[in-house]
Amino acid sequence: MPGWLEAAAFLAIGAGFALFGVWAFGRRARPGLERLHDQGDRRQLALLDNLPLALLVHDADGSILRVNPAFEALFGYAASEVLGRRNDGFLTVPEDRPILRGLVASIRASGVGVAEFRGLRRDGSTFWIRASARRADEMGEGIHLLTGEDITEVRRAREEADLARDRYRELVESASDLVWSVDAEGRWTFLNAAAGELYGVEPTALLGTSLTDRSAPENRTGDERALRRLFEGGETWRHETVHVAGDGRRIHLGFSGRPVLEGGRVVG
Repeated sequence: MPGWLEAAAFLAIGAGFALFGVWAFGRRARPGLERLHDQGDRRQLALLDNLPLALLVHDADGSILRVNPAFEALFGYAASEVLGRRNDGFLTVPEDRPILRGLVASIRASGVGVAEFRGLRRDGSTFWIRASARRADEMGEGIHLLTGEDITEVRRAREEADLARDRYRELVESASDLVWSVDAEGRWTFLNAAAGELYGVEPTALLGTSLTDRSAPENRTGDERALRRLFEGGETWRHETVHVAGDGRRIHLGFSGRPVLEGGRVVG
């Protein structure tokens, strides 16, 4: 298999990245295009054309040399509309073009780059694309092999999850009741603002310490038993105990808890 084809396979499959066009400036890229066509037979070019990711090849001046059907489907341009056109950012929303410039800088420095930004279709609609590129000097100085993958749904799901997590954290932080979490060793990993008022110390000062460090001596065994039930995968409901505040006050508490599972294993 010719080196340029191996490079394309590495980009689209081996590296596991979705690649998209950026531009770089240099000289003597045209001979690479000639080799692309002179050395590649129909089967090899068909392999590139049939990649499931949008493929784009451009030279050192940013002139687009080749795109595949997946590119046409993703961006809405026919190949005839973009071949020979300079890849100067017309496929990207203006606000995200600085991201492309950063990607170009990465390619110049290391030969590869990865980024996420919003692509711009022919009809003006936008979508999120995961982008990466690799210098293909074996095809000619300054030639880049590029592909792109639509990650709009992935980004939307990620943003919705981030929003839900932020709302949940705001709700927990503003709760008047004590809310906390511990790791599998019973050490606090989170306490809301109510912990500061309850224990008389900053919640951050309690992080990493054991919950039972605050147990009154006569309640330590009961608290350890309640935690043990959680670590064994059970639940604890309305456990009553007495803790000691920073100033020595005795605090009567009732708490419920359930285990946090990851892959069927209790982690907190």
